[in-house]
Amino acid sequence: SKNHGIFMKRCLVTDKQKSVVWAVPEHEESVAEAEIENDIDTSYKFFDLQRYTVPLEAPWGLKNSVLGMVGWGASFLLVGLTFLPIAKLVGGPGGFMDLSQQQKAEFALINQIVETIVGIGIITTSAGAWYNAKPSMLRLDMKGPFRKPDGWFVWALIGILLAPEIVYVASSIWEAIGAEDLQAKGTADAISQILSLDQVTFACLFGTTAILAPLLEETVFRGFLLPSLAKYMPTPLAVVLSSVAFGLVHFSPRDTPQLTALGLLLGFSYVRSGNLLTPMIIHGTWNGTVLTILYILQANGIDIEKLLHSV
Repeated sequence: SKNHGIFMKRCLVTDKQKSVVWAVPEHEESVAEAEIENDIDTSYKFFDLQRYTVPLEAPWGLKNSVLGMVGWGASFLLVGLTFLPIAKLVGGPGGFMDLSQQQKAEFALINQIVETIVGIGIITTSAGAWYNAKPSMLRLDMKGPFRKPDGWFVWALIGILLAPEIVYVASSIWEAIGAEDLQAKGTADAISQILSLDQVTFACLFGTTAILAPLLEETVFRGFLLPSLAKYMPTPLAVVLSSVAFGLVHFSPRDTPQLTALGLLLGFSYVRSGNLLTPMIIHGTWNGTVLTILYILQANGIDIEKLLHSV
């Protein structure tokens, strides 16, 4: 089929596209190699819908997938619970809430560092020997940033440009159907309660939200969960389900539609590039931009809390 042919092209070893065959019939290799040369030098094929449905099956099994996600979820909770008594030890009976703004930011950064190390460790262990396979679903490859049709930097730029529009559309739809609760707390509220004009605080929050969080979350949801689901369903459906999980896991009902919409962009950008660098850059740029905007607003004396919940 046409989709199978596209998948073969993504998996063949060529001088311009360093990948390894997983399962390609030998008699079809020469045909696929000839086709890939034509595709590489033509265009990025932005509007070729077939390329958004390319099979993205994880080489690991169901047991690995379940253990990986359950293990990551458990580590997320356990690391957080471990840091609670530490917060009380530093901040007093009030724990985290009694810390200064800078201490909260530093605490959040340290917590995220531990969560990222433990979480990625669990995911890569669950992927087992396939983690080092080429091409790997957990691939971070700096080669070919502008390569056609899957240059990771090109697709990252496209994602960065599309992210505001996609989030705006999701917000507008949510508001139009009357489901938006302006009084509910969102992820921006959590950040604004810690944010101050102190540069150390900003640097800690930037490292947490724009670097470490995207590194961990894209590894979990795009690098591991998405291909795990795609093994049992069409790739677009796997993108949708992994995006919903991505939105729900933030435990922010007000932001769930926007986060899910952003997850769709991250998922399909990963399908097109086959490289985790793409969604990581989009995700990090989005988080970093939101944080910077909040910082600028606060520096200009604007009440962020009031702005976030204005009708």
